[in-house]
Amino acid sequence: MPVYDLVTAERRLRDIGGFDWLLGGAQWWSAKDVSDQLQQQGIGGHKETVLRWFKTLPNTKDFGGLGLRAKRDDLVLFFAEQITDVRSVGEHGAQAG
Repeated sequence: MPVYDLVTAERRLRDIGGFDWLLGGAQWWSAKDVSDQLQQQGIGGHKETVLRWFKTLPNTKDFGGLGLRAKRDDLVLFFAEQITDVRSVGEHGAQAG
């Protein structure tokens, strides 16, 4: 059971900052796309790590040749729960996981 509902999770990510790419983005995300966005934000998360995260999400689908894709809403809930220290985000960068 998620810690946050979707609306609260979206608000939390807006408050943290750096997640506009997800909040206003596509409905399905590849591990590479998520990894690239996290790297740009200075959060980290290599593609292999993101793939492991995807496998824990309830609605991840394998699109054959396109590979695994995670739903936007699942990622919003995941990151809202995983970002641990909102106060230090601006000073030190957020840490997922």
